[in-house]
Amino acid sequence: MKLIVFNGQGGLALGVVTPNGVTALEGADLSPTTVLKEGESALARVRAATEHSSAQPRDEASLQLAPCVPAPGKIIAVGLNYRRHAHETHAAIPETPILFSKFNNTLAASCQKVALPTVASQYDYEVELGVVIGRRASSVSVENASSQNANESATAFNTSAFVVSISKVG
Repeated sequence: MKLIVFNGQGGLALGVVTPNGVTALEGADLSPTTVLKEGESALARVRAATEHSSAQPRDEASLQLAPCVPAPGKIIAVGLNYRRHAHETHAAIPETPILFSKFNNTLAASCQKVALPTVASQYDYEVELGVVIGRRASSVSVENASSQNANESATAFNTSAFVVSISKVG
């Protein structure tokens, strides 16, 4: 089942992509936040609401999409996460992961315009694999790690690296 988040009449809404289009679940007590928070129990309600919906499926291209996780509690990113990236940036391959945080205002939905700082003279961009951790976890084994995921998606963070020319004043 493929879920999407879009801007509906009353704010953010959840939709289910079907062969006939997107079944909007607006007003079905299935907000994106509720479904992410409740996990599997909410997915059963999503399936039932989709099967019993009398709403006309909507064309996905007509919807204004929103980030798949509109307000994450944390965004933790891994830098230099593959060898070629380290080589491209002329950096040493790290012995341990380089972790850094991002903020909610760096999220962008599919095809959403990203505001770029006007003080920059050169921009770069990246698209990352986003993994939504679906439940609290600690010391999870490698074998059980994927069972903690609620979602995986190509995620566009506003990670525009930019170069700023600064003149020395005085």
